[in-house]
Parts: sequence; C-alpha cells; structure tokens
Amino acid sequence: QQQQQQKPEKRDSVHSSNNATQSSQSDDGVFVEIVKAAFLKKFRKFLEICKGKYKMASAQDLAGFLLDVFRGGISGIASNAVYAPAESLVEALLDDWVNSGKRILPVANAISDLGGADGKRVVERFRAFRVAVVRARNKAMSVSLEDALVELKKKNPRISDDSIATLRNLTLTFQKRFDTNLNKYLFAIARRDVNELVRDARAVTARLAQEEASSNFHSVREHLPSILADVFAVWSVLKSKDFYDQENDKLAVFRPHAIQVLAIFRMLRAEADLMPIGSTVGVKSTLDKYLQGHAAEVGTGE
Repeated sequence: QQQQQQKPEKRDSVHSSNNATQSSQSDDGVFVEIVKAAFLKKFRKFLEICKGKYKMASAQDLAGFLLDVFRGGISGIASNAVYAPAESLVEALLDDWVNSGKRILPVANAISDLGGADGKRVVERFRAFRVAVVRARNKAMSVSLEDALVELKKKNPRISDDSIATLRNLTLTFQKRFDTNLNKYLFAIARRDVNELVRDARAVTARLAQEEASSNFHSVREHLPSILADVFAVWSVLKSKDFYDQENDKLAVFRPHAIQVLAIFRMLRAEADLMPIGSTVGVKSTLDKYLQGHAAEVGTGE
C-alpha cells in the first residue's frame, strides 16, 4: 500500500518539474520582452533629445544614451542570454552610425570618460568600439624603429653606437619573425593552431635553461628576438582573432610597437657585450648586477 501511494507522488513530482521548466522558459520569454521594451523606451527618450534624428546627435549624446542603457548591468548582459536583444539593437545602431559617415571613436572615448569602469566595460562589449579603439591605437603609435632609436639615443646619451646597432638588428629580427607568425597563425586562410607556437617557444626556453652559465647570455641574446616575437604573436592572435575574422582588416590587429620591444631588449641588457663567448669568470654575477632593480620609461601614451 505504501508503494502504491508513493507512485502517484512520483508522477506528480515529474509533472510538477515539467510545469516548472515550462514556467521558467515562459519567464525568460517575458523577461526578453521586458528588456526590449525598456531599451526602446530609453531609445525613444534619446530620440527626443536628438529631435527625432539620432544621426544628428553628438558623440556625448550617444555615449550618455548607451551608459543609461547599460550602466551597472554590463556583467549581467555578458552572462545572461536574455539581454541579447538589447545588444543586437545597439550593434545595429552603431553599424548604422558608422555607415552614415559618423566617427565611432569619439563615442567610445566619451563613454570611457563619462562612465569610468562601467564605460570601459561598455566599450569592450561592442565590436564597433573595440575595432575603432585598436585602429586608433595602432595609428597613434606607429613610430618607426629609426625614430624610436633616435629618441632612445636622445634620452640615453651614454649609449654607444654599437649598442644602437645591436638593438636595431635585434628589433628587425623580431619584426621579421613576428610578421611571419601572424601570417601563419592569423592571416592565412588555412591558419595553423597557435598552440604550436606556444609549444615551440617553450621548447626553446627550456633548452636555454639547461645550458651552462658561460654561454647562456649569448644564447639567450641570439634567441631572444624569436622568443619575444612568438610571445607577442600569441598575444596578438588571442587578442585580435575575433576582430580580424569580423573585419578582415589588418589594422584592427593588436601589435607591439617598436618602442615597447626596444624597452624589453634594454631591460634584459640584450645590447651589452658582457663576456666573450666561452668565458666562465663572473658571468652570473655580471648578469645579476645588470638585471637587478631595473626600470624603464616606455612612451606609448597608454
């Protein structure tokens, strides 16, 4: 009798669970409509400010509208699919804004300035903003290697011409390897898996770590441009793959700038001729001396 009495309860439990699922799905649908309605209400208010023509709005007006929509809730949008309708409407709005000939970067800058941390999250959230910011960064920081070396010499007058020549050669080697990596792992139609690049870089550094101290500095300097190029290429691919796939625009790819690469070479004293190859006297202490307490000013404006 007890078993017979329990069976209907089990059926009722299943039936109740199905009802709960249907109710949850129904609630999600209602919530989507609420999000759409709230967005459209704010959009109508925004149109009133622009006198019915949002393309006549200023960058600050559009920035204020987007912050009003998303302020404090961007983390919820990132994690909850029911906010997707509002996101897709904003993406369409931004695309229309760009297609009408208006610049999107001032809007992104205004959002960051007005919204603080929330503003930065909004800018990161939307493709049009991300692409504009990367393009502007690459354009603003396209300082040539030769200009960077001139600036380096001006701020460090004691650096020798031989050291400048060494830094030039190291950076040119870096750039050649970096460009080759991007062609293989990002720009190619049949791009290779970037994990291959990670494995190669790890293998080189592991081998260098096993060498004797007497030759280690020279081996590291010889391989340093390739190691850095591999590390930066992994960073660029992971950071820019979505941009590039959507835009097919090489200007939308994050790249290290010559001045940044030069700073790393300098911090690692890659231009120094510390010891003749094969010497074993004082190599470790010399390296320790040069690599302790090192600081550099990198004028990227970032």
